[in-house]
Amino acid sequence: MKNKTLQTVQPCLSSTGTGHYWKPALFPKWQRSSLTIWKKMHSTGQLPMLNWFAIIYRYKIMKKKHTILFIALMIASLGVIATWFAFTTQPDNFSSAPLTTIEIPRDSINLKTIRYDEQPQATFTLKNTGTHPLLIKDVLITCGCTNPQWEKRPVLPGQTREIIVTFKPNSLGRFTKTIQVLCNTTLKLHDLKLEGFVTE
Repeated sequence: MKNKTLQTVQPCLSSTGTGHYWKPALFPKWQRSSLTIWKKMHSTGQLPMLNWFAIIYRYKIMKKKHTILFIALMIASLGVIATWFAFTTQPDNFSSAPLTTIEIPRDSINLKTIRYDEQPQATFTLKNTGTHPLLIKDVLITCGCTNPQWEKRPVLPGQTREIIVTFKPNSLGRFTKTIQVLCNTTLKLHDLKLEGFVTE
């Protein structure tokens, strides 16, 4: 209705093309009393000023809509950030977290023979076999040639978590690397081994 009101500010030619007519039915009741003023403004040549009023009014409406849209997007973004933070962070009191048990089906992986310019990956799987969430606090390495990556959020009972280790050779010959997983179990540290042979 507001758009129609703005459009009817302009005078309309009659069917004869010699005069103007107005359409009060397009206006709300509270605005129909203003038709007389608009007619006078048209007759005195002040109608172009109404065009500026219409432009300013439309600008304010658009600005208000954009502000509402911006606020809605900000609220949605904050919700996404809060959800991500809740799932990716672990409690600071790791030492007081309830203990659980884990199972590692394969704690040693042999990469066999690889070239010096290769960077193979090995995937270790940890399964939470206990009744409390598994917290992987850290993955410790003994050499800069190994780069472990894992998802930080807690592992629920019955679920599994993968630790992907990328190996970058720094010497030729046979190698054996140990990676230690620090988590809330009785043993605390669990060893993972990576071995193989590097050639030119």
